[in-house]
Amino acid sequence: MIELQVGGTVDLEHRVSVFAVDVTGIAGEVTRDPAAGSPVRDAEPGTLSEVLAQRAVPESGAEVLGERAEEADFRRRLSIPLDELAPQPGAEHPRVEVTVPAPDDDEAQAMLEVDEYGLVHWHFAEQDADTGGRDRGGSLQTFSIPVRPIEIDGDDVAGDRGILGFGVRKALHLVRFPVEFVAGRVAPFAVGKWEDKHRPYGLHRASPEYFAGKPDPVGPELFTGDPVLLLIHGTFSAGRSGFAGIGADAALLRELSDRYAGRVVVFDHPSVHVDPDRNVRHLLGSLPPDRATVIDVVAHSRGGLVARRLAAPETAAAAGRPVPVIRRIIHVATPNAGTMLADPEHLGDLLDVFSNLVTLFTDEGSGVMASAVLEVVKQVATGMLRGLDGLTAMDPSAAWLTTLNTVPADPATTVAAITSDFDSAGGKLPLRALDFMADRLFGTQNDLVVPTAGVYEAGSYRVDDRLDLSGMAPSIAHSGFLGDPRVHGWLADRLPGS
Repeated sequence: MIELQVGGTVDLEHRVSVFAVDVTGIAGEVTRDPAAGSPVRDAEPGTLSEVLAQRAVPESGAEVLGERAEEADFRRRLSIPLDELAPQPGAEHPRVEVTVPAPDDDEAQAMLEVDEYGLVHWHFAEQDADTGGRDRGGSLQTFSIPVRPIEIDGDDVAGDRGILGFGVRKALHLVRFPVEFVAGRVAPFAVGKWEDKHRPYGLHRASPEYFAGKPDPVGPELFTGDPVLLLIHGTFSAGRSGFAGIGADAALLRELSDRYAGRVVVFDHPSVHVDPDRNVRHLLGSLPPDRATVIDVVAHSRGGLVARRLAAPETAAAAGRPVPVIRRIIHVATPNAGTMLADPEHLGDLLDVFSNLVTLFTDEGSGVMASAVLEVVKQVATGMLRGLDGLTAMDPSAAWLTTLNTVPADPATTVAAITSDFDSAGGKLPLRALDFMADRLFGTQNDLVVPTAGVYEAGSYRVDDRLDLSGMAPSIAHSGFLGDPRVHGWLADRLPGS
């Protein structure tokens, strides 16, 4: 154990050094993964899942995130424990700057932090844009790790200490992964290449077979002119996992199928590298060219932005299809006014929040979400921020979204919304820490990803008919709406079928 002094640098094992900026604390022994080339006696045992669980990440969530990281070729290289970190009073940006060996030429790396409450955070080294997002000329990289206090009330916080600072104890895990280079530069749009393979477009009947894992594709012949119920998933998601809560409610699924005479359809689509207009053009291109389709929509998160563009004449013209008739849109936690997490300056916060949704709200969709999040981690780690148009479309200041919100809802379309302000009161410490972190980021009510009011108030676009689950038990986070019986009953009341 080596003491950290304000303004001082300490050199640790394996070419690691720590510089304390307005922080005091203790640095522990640096360990290496056995596969990293060090003797086994110098290595911390266990898979990434086990290492995360050892640091208070819930076991089921640690298993999902760790296994998906290993499937994505993430390999833990170093683990750096820090303890008793204490910011100096009045410090504006207390932090530790951790310098580590740079990755090999065909790799990139990120720092995965686990704090004392079991939250995970991603950190990225400063990048050199002139070298394609990597400082290829240097042998070291430096990561700036903020020490940001989070105050959590309660006698159960770390024993009986009451209100504690968040970040007192951190475990930093340096993880590496392979990256693709083209002409000596990091290949752009890596996430797009991954999504094209793992999140392809598709229209599937929302049948028990589909939710059991068997594809159930549909073609233009399904769209006869009678109303269709279209389910559109959100960011980092896929149809089967995003609507698994509805698929698991056999009575609701059967009722909806009967009402719509089997015309309940899931739209699978990439959500990270392409903007909603491109999603819409692809969807419309799958519809009949000779007649307008009548559609009711249930859309989660970003899917609601896709839904709002379905009836745009210019989009239909680009797809060479008639403008569909959108009878109703039900927005489930849609960022109609955007979310600051999609601001390029807050991509790290976005990755943190969604990673913690994976570890703290583990369900059927967690692995699907984790895989997509990890691919964005890879791209951000290289410094390549292009090719994330599906995310940046949700930036509140994005021209695309601000223009969209100059247009009120079409009077011919019935719009409704389902919202929540997540409240972790009485919950476990990781939930309370995440809730505090999200409230500090947004500065207003939110479901951990989307501001509550932004679902139904977005410029000229307003939604009056809404189910607000704020203040109700159990509290609902962004990824939990579609598995909730209260939501199922409300949907059933508002979907008329044929």
